[in-house]
Amino acid sequence: MTIKYDVAVIGGGGSGLVAAVRAAQLGGKKVVILEKSGRTGGGMVMASTMRTFRSKWQEEKNLPDVTDMYLRKVMQDTYWRLDPELVGNAILATGKFFDWFLDLAGKEAGEKFRIGRYVFDDENGPLGPQMGGPGGVTGGGRFFMDTLREKCKDYGVDILLKHRVKDAEYKDGKISAVIADSPSGEVKVLCDSAIVACGSWINNDEIMKEICPQFLNAKKSIGPSAHMNPNYTGDGFSITKKANVKYDKSNYTLRMMGPMVMSKYVMPPNMGDSPFSIAVNKSSKRYACEPTQPRMGIFDSGLVMMEQPDGAVYIIFDKNTIEAQIKDAKENPKKEDDNIFTPPPLPETLVEAIEDMDNAAQNEADIYKADTIEKLAEEIGLDAFILSETISEYNAGCEAGFDKKCFKESKYLVPINEGPFYAIKAKLGTDGAFGGVLVNPNMLAYREDGSIVDNLYVTGDFASGRFVNMGGVKVQVLNDMSWALAGGFIAGSDVCKRGVKYWHKSTN
Repeated sequence: MTIKYDVAVIGGGGSGLVAAVRAAQLGGKKVVILEKSGRTGGGMVMASTMRTFRSKWQEEKNLPDVTDMYLRKVMQDTYWRLDPELVGNAILATGKFFDWFLDLAGKEAGEKFRIGRYVFDDENGPLGPQMGGPGGVTGGGRFFMDTLREKCKDYGVDILLKHRVKDAEYKDGKISAVIADSPSGEVKVLCDSAIVACGSWINNDEIMKEICPQFLNAKKSIGPSAHMNPNYTGDGFSITKKANVKYDKSNYTLRMMGPMVMSKYVMPPNMGDSPFSIAVNKSSKRYACEPTQPRMGIFDSGLVMMEQPDGAVYIIFDKNTIEAQIKDAKENPKKEDDNIFTPPPLPETLVEAIEDMDNAAQNEADIYKADTIEKLAEEIGLDAFILSETISEYNAGCEAGFDKKCFKESKYLVPINEGPFYAIKAKLGTDGAFGGVLVNPNMLAYREDGSIVDNLYVTGDFASGRFVNMGGVKVQVLNDMSWALAGGFIAGSDVCKRGVKYWHKSTN
């Protein structure tokens, strides 16, 4: 079957839905979304906090405008390796998107958002509209997707589910058609322009072997994650390769998270983040100063965890260290926040804490208890002799007041020598795989020779130009949710020949 549209949007996630509705509403374009799964929304339905700049919503609430300062900082953080016009366009399009969205949804929709910051920002990040907290169940991402899905009906955007785009045709250097497999057979969609918003390629083993082979071994240690969606197979490569686009390979990046301890009980996540616990890899060796996640941040510590054998890490502690953790929490109480990665409050007494840990060990997989270190090693499948040596070396450091292996602060050096002994097999998480086609400030694809494919747009995780890979670490100027929404808004505008240009506060 062959059908004809002005604009073909490949991928019905956050960026694709925004681009489709924007193009149909702004320019009256005949738009189709081809989505390989059985639903639209993609990972955006689990996204919540975002960064927004210079929206009317912020201005009406007299929130400070930190745009210039933020732009300088993120460009310096990435050593000015990124195109400042692209960065400026994307950052400022976050506010333009939000204003546009409220125009569509109704001004009363703005009342659903609270004032807050992106979950990983400090006090220098922009204060802007937030809905819900990390985890996205009642968050802004789901609200955006539900609203835009309805707007697709209003503006005549066709949504074809279970249509996997596998190839594209080009004529005179421009994309002219995309070819998809559907439940009823092959479909060719003729188009004047295409917006590729097909997302991550984390399940493309061929790419992984090239850029991060250790990830393939670490897969077995990854916990349940929306970012391991089986649909994330890198279909964008087959769609764009015939255009001789510029793949920004030096900046392909995986973003890992860990060590992650999820439990319905109180003590496991607390001891997973405790400075009194130790962490060992599959070789029964410590590998970094504990706790890595609070010290380094969940993403950088996840990278270190992935580089351990099979990405496997075990948190080890005992009665002594549990008691030390309870005492420290009372003496140094932490402020409450809504960060999903913050452990719940501790029990008041050691007896309650031990009871909680014992229940966790009895009822949850990957949590273990034993009377000796040797038996604990047997329970979790580690070498008992090496683990005993590791614990003995650590205890000697506690007695000496100096951790010669990982340099932990002396105030946290409490020996692990009083049973019961516990171990938690921590999970490796992932935030996805990022990078692909290098794009210009209006989200158009660059070719290898530096020219532009002037009717091929790339947005979302498959678009490159908003972060750099520094030793495997993703250093970004804009978070994924904001980049997807802004990029879709820019592409949907530009396909109507009304591109979003870098503007200043004094301009419209």
